[in-house]
Amino acid sequence: MKKAVPCASLGVLAVVLASQPAMAQQTPVENIDSGEILVTAQRRSERARDVPISLTALSGNELKAAGIKDTLALTMVTPGLKMDRVGNFTLPSLRGVTTTITGPGADANVAIYLDGIYQPSSTGNTFDLPDVERIEVLKGPQGTLFGRNATGGAIQVFTRMPDDDVAGSISASYGSFNTVSAKGFVSVPIETGVAAVSIAGSIEKGDSYYHNLLNGGEHPEGINSKLLRGKLRLTPTDNLSILLTAMWSDRSDPNSILGNSLNGSSVARLLVAPPASTATVPSQPYEYASNGVPFQRSTSEAYSAKIELDVAGGTLSSLTGLSRYKNRSFLDADYAATSTGLSVDYLANSTDRAFSQEVSFASKNDGRFNYSVGAFYYDGWGGWTPLGIVAPGFLGNIWSRQNIESAAAFGELYFDVTDRLSVIAGGRYSWERRDFESTFDFSLVDNPPKTYFAGPRSANNFSPRASLRYKLTPSSNVYFTFSQGFKSGLFDPTAYQNLPTGEPSTAKAEKLSAYELGYKGRVTDWLSLNAAAFYYDYKDIQVTFYQSYTILDANNQPVSLSLSSLGNAQSARIWGAEFDANARFGNFEMRAGVSILDPKYKRFDATVQTPNLGMDGLPNLTGNHDAPRVVDGQQMIKAAKFTGYLTGTYHAPVAGGTLDLSGTVYHSSRIFYTYDQRIVQNGYETFDARIAWSPENKRYTLSVYGRNLSDKAVIAGTFVTAHADGISWQPPRTFGVQLDYHF
Repeated sequence: MKKAVPCASLGVLAVVLASQPAMAQQTPVENIDSGEILVTAQRRSERARDVPISLTALSGNELKAAGIKDTLALTMVTPGLKMDRVGNFTLPSLRGVTTTITGPGADANVAIYLDGIYQPSSTGNTFDLPDVERIEVLKGPQGTLFGRNATGGAIQVFTRMPDDDVAGSISASYGSFNTVSAKGFVSVPIETGVAAVSIAGSIEKGDSYYHNLLNGGEHPEGINSKLLRGKLRLTPTDNLSILLTAMWSDRSDPNSILGNSLNGSSVARLLVAPPASTATVPSQPYEYASNGVPFQRSTSEAYSAKIELDVAGGTLSSLTGLSRYKNRSFLDADYAATSTGLSVDYLANSTDRAFSQEVSFASKNDGRFNYSVGAFYYDGWGGWTPLGIVAPGFLGNIWSRQNIESAAAFGELYFDVTDRLSVIAGGRYSWERRDFESTFDFSLVDNPPKTYFAGPRSANNFSPRASLRYKLTPSSNVYFTFSQGFKSGLFDPTAYQNLPTGEPSTAKAEKLSAYELGYKGRVTDWLSLNAAAFYYDYKDIQVTFYQSYTILDANNQPVSLSLSSLGNAQSARIWGAEFDANARFGNFEMRAGVSILDPKYKRFDATVQTPNLGMDGLPNLTGNHDAPRVVDGQQMIKAAKFTGYLTGTYHAPVAGGTLDLSGTVYHSSRIFYTYDQRIVQNGYETFDARIAWSPENKRYTLSVYGRNLSDKAVIAGTFVTAHADGISWQPPRTFGVQLDYHF
């Protein structure tokens, strides 16, 4: 069993080693050529159009104008990105690459980084953005530089740095469902040029947008979120900089747990004996009914130390991170209420902890030949602490722990063959080991002895990358990139020692090879355009099924429960193309993006949940049963064939100040949520709008906003088991007013 890395070790590593390979990761956003910003997709500061991969880069001001207040909303302004919320877990989907695996210790395959620190826990990947500086969404496998579990891509979130001047902002808003929120940022110099500190925070509280069928339609408690982040920047010498960061958050959002069952199908109908008792089964969006009070709460704390030392020939870098995530939730798995009080419930308690250390050296970005090399180490664990399962006549806990250790070495070479032709070549060698322990306990004591052990199992992989870039003009490029991504295998965190096979289910490592041809450039003084065509060869896609198991309870009586089981889809292929454009003319700014996908499983022997049938051979709305299904040639789940967005902002002088009118329209074609295409979100459009006014000195801004003005019911996530076809929903139409003050 692994031991947690003590805080003292964090400090020693932070001081002895010298800063992280992303030497410019906190480079302030710089406007270039009418709106283009600097990015660090290749771990060095450069213009987005010079990076030979598809990416979407958004500044803090652009995110604010589009109404993006947390990571879930990034779908609206990023072609090819979909952010799903499945109960406690946030699962990004990028160009059709996603995962259905949830649980502690089960990383997503689109990696999320916060200020350069890898975020391993999918319970912690929904967070507020009170002090966001910019966001970069890197598309396609990022195995060379971003390493762990970046099969589909990486999302980098950068927050504001302490400044040498006193600066800050405060924002407060009130909106639909009595939602009150406030956020702020303040930076204060301690000694100009030597030390500065900043503090950022946010709070949000409101009612749920669901209504309870059992209590007169009243709205239960909704979101209750708090976040606090502090940074200390030290520059003791001209060539040394140190950044220390601490973050704490507490986010409760029952909306992710609430929902209804598709068409009102629920095992709750079997838990009553009519006519003496009844079942209330919600079947419409934003309805719920439960015998308990569903809740969801995630807490996290994270610490990091980044040091950069400029030496002869380049920059020596180190980034150290330490984090802990905890989640507690109550999910009514039959999505219904019974007058008898009988139900199937999951009381989930999970913990994820992680320590990471990265060290690298990057040459100075001058001359024809440049390079960066580095090493990465990760040590963490995740497990149920515990997962409580309640069913008629049954009460038990699954305790589990999955230990993870990973190490990697990486490097990239950058060579300008001529003034126009550049070559990039690199690779990453990764090694990862996991072991697993668990028990199924009926005594309900805390932390019982583990009774089942599996592993250790290890895997290694080499992920290459090669790019050619050719300058057509000083402001436009064409490129071709080949890259590979790798995600190591894992154990099912819900497994226990009495499974029929005697072994927990596992998912072996998945691999993706990507080929991309693209163009990036400024067409005119007011228009820039990016376009890319790509092909993915995707093998051993990690998937999860929900299957029914017969478990012997404490009295040795059989009970049927639906639990997760891991596996792999044999292969898939994804063809696609993307286009995005930025335009500025006069007082008008516009961004537009389109994603076109043809994602299909080539070989996949799946297990699906099929509705139970009555004597007449028709579904009887009593839940589902397991069934094998070959889905070769079918569209991949969570991957729309077409998505697009258009956002525009118009500035006009009004009443001695500036009036800003902005709006965003987003369209998605249909999305399948089950392998048999039984549960589907039909195509839809949503509209967001904002009207804001600032006086001439721009010290404050008053705005009103509306989101999802089309009031479209859109699926946020699904939880499809034998107990019910659980559906949760994105918020309906909402309005609000906001006041911002800058100093």
